[in-house]
Amino acid sequence: MSVELSINFAGSKTGSVKIEKFRDELIPNLRRGMRNAGLLVERELKKSLQKGGGGLRREFFFRKSYDYRLHSQSGALRASINSQMGNEGGLPSVAIGPNVPYAAIHEFGGTIPVTEKMRRFLHWRGVHLKKSTTQIVIPKRPWFFPVVKKETPRIAETIQEAINKPLG
Repeated sequence: MSVELSINFAGSKTGSVKIEKFRDELIPNLRRGMRNAGLLVERELKKSLQKGGGGLRREFFFRKSYDYRLHSQSGALRASINSQMGNEGGLPSVAIGPNVPYAAIHEFGGTIPVTEKMRRFLHWRGVHLKKSTTQIVIPKRPWFFPVVKKETPRIAETIQEAINKPLG
């Protein structure tokens, strides 16, 4: 029997890791491996978020070239990343990710409509939008998937090592 462990972000399946030769009595070991893999990814995600910079700054709107990497300004995104054990289809699962609403807009980019409240806030912060500006385009700044892709071999190895440990 083989088991497929799926990787999800913002409610969508985005990848998976397949574990071969799985036996039901190895579920406690799988749970341990999933927990360890979750902690591994959580740690690597937090390390990947750079300190300094970030946020909407006046210069962002006037630069000719942009640095699309995500920089941490307050540390809220980094602090919101956690892993949580669960159960899916009778098998252990682990959910890893942030719990702040703006995480997905950083990962995938998007367009945000400008409200009057936002316009006043940006003006207060020194960013003066034209009256004709009705939306702000946020570029993609992937920070989640590059880490998961880079760590996929270690994720599989961590889970496989736990499964291969003696029972008990």
